[in-house]
Amino acid sequence: MSEYSPRSLHVLRDLEFGDRLLGAKDSRLCGPLQDHHLPSTLQRDRAGGLGEKMVDTALVSDLLHLAMEDDGSWLIVIGQDADLVPGILTAEGLLHGTDRRVIFLARGGIGNSNPKMTDLICRH
Repeated sequence: MSEYSPRSLHVLRDLEFGDRLLGAKDSRLCGPLQDHHLPSTLQRDRAGGLGEKMVDTALVSDLLHLAMEDDGSWLIVIGQDADLVPGILTAEGLLHGTDRRVIFLARGGIGNSNPKMTDLICRH
């Protein structure tokens, strides 16, 4: 990250992503342990195979929640799904005028036909 910022790097190791949303009210927690907001992220499709639902939307919700915090942090999203791009662009807009930045480390087959996004997406 030193090529992007002269600031020291701090990684939040206690930040988890999953079925519990960062910005949702605790009164919406469900399940036997009252520990998650999204009880149905793992579902069977019509062919009987397991698949994840609401994961991209949950990640974008957490991204926007973090973008609205005024903590000086950069937001780095690692993914391979173009469904994340609208949330990343919105987070970038929320960070405008600050020293903060959002970066999308894109994996896999994300195509980018928008030349104005080349400084936002890093492909690996």
